[in-house]
Amino acid sequence: MKNWLQKTWGRILLLAMLVLLLALTTRWWLLPVLNLLDANSDRLQSLDSIVSLLLVIGGLVLGFLGLRRRNEEKEVAPVTQIERYLDFRGMGMSDRVALKLSLLDMYVPLKARVERP
Repeated sequence: MKNWLQKTWGRILLLAMLVLLLALTTRWWLLPVLNLLDANSDRLQSLDSIVSLLLVIGGLVLGFLGLRRRNEEKEVAPVTQIERYLDFRGMGMSDRVALKLSLLDMYVPLKARVERP
């Protein structure tokens, strides 16, 4: 826990120092960056539109895939619970509480042979 806390505080401190460094050096880099953005505003606007469109399409595809997988998991979960346990009512501490016994624990291998009397 201590190591995780130290890593977290170290990352926050590093990020704060980076922001402070950028704030102190704005007089050297801010004006050239603003001039570059002003000169290429049309290109940047079209690039922004393309990136936004790709993000929307990617979000829709990932959302659709996530919903499909979630629905499949919901359909499979009850079946696996039914197949994993035997559900006996009335044998537990109360008549209303079901006693769930594992199928693997209750399995008895069949060793009998058919013989004539």
